[in-house]
Amino acid sequence: MKKHSELKTFATLMGIGTGIVHIYNKYIQKTAENMPSASVSNEFTFDWEFGQVTYGKNGKGSPLLLIHDVSPESSKDEWNKVIRSLASCHTVFSIDLPGCGKSSRNNIKYTGYFYVRFINDFIKFVVKEPAIIVASRLSAAYALEAAALNKDCVSELFLVNPLSISGLQRTPSRKNKILRHILQVPVFGTLIYNMLVSREAMYDRLINRSYNNPFKLKIEDFDTSYKNAHIAGSANKDLVCAVLDGYMNVNLEAVLKKIETPIHIITGDFPSDIKIAKEYTSLDPEIDCYAVDDAGTFPYIEQPQRFTEIISEVIS
Repeated sequence: MKKHSELKTFATLMGIGTGIVHIYNKYIQKTAENMPSASVSNEFTFDWEFGQVTYGKNGKGSPLLLIHDVSPESSKDEWNKVIRSLASCHTVFSIDLPGCGKSSRNNIKYTGYFYVRFINDFIKFVVKEPAIIVASRLSAAYALEAAALNKDCVSELFLVNPLSISGLQRTPSRKNKILRHILQVPVFGTLIYNMLVSREAMYDRLINRSYNNPFKLKIEDFDTSYKNAHIAGSANKDLVCAVLDGYMNVNLEAVLKKIETPIHIITGDFPSDIKIAKEYTSLDPEIDCYAVDDAGTFPYIEQPQRFTEIISEVIS
């Protein structure tokens, strides 16, 4: 009888605790949703087969497509500082990738090929002519694959701090698999996710790993990343879990051997990123590399003028 009573008390406390955590998670989500939008683009929507995609369109001229990193923290708004300059000579499309920003977060299995297909479909149905692609981090890998699969869709490729070729082929670690299982737990997994993308954790990552100059991290840019990471609540976990599971990995060695599209790599001046750029040139010596001084992971945020100058000089 005593044991039954203890179990009942434990179950009651667990229920109360779960309820409190659920309310906290919802509070974080609602707070993020009420934060102002930072977009500088004229916004439109594309009803893709796997959900609605929000994109910006500015300027007039040859099409140029800006693709942010595949991360819940990322969105088209991180290109704000370069859109106006690029739009003086191009029709600039900036997209919120599926699962990011204002685009749909559906209950689907995200994979590398999912994003490759999206890029080609967006160019086919929205841009409707070959485009120059400027793609950041993990998205750079999918832009490469999209160009290799359909060379008529992409006229030129700019890869911004692309990820390591060897890293994109690596088998997920045991630690990553454990974290993925934890994140998938209802309510409490969302709490862990919210801790990983809390203001303190995100600020620490950006200052210590992403920005060359911490003073270049503006409050509006930080708030945009924070809002993106929380705006959809628990649905944001799906993309993180796909990365942890290795579903987003691709074999770029094979892609670089067959691609015909001109490729250019833009990095900051972090030695690790410059070293990764050399991985690409070792497989394809025709790739041009440009290092932006006084910039880290996001040269288009820290040094927007130099970033757009490089693109303009190469295209002209």
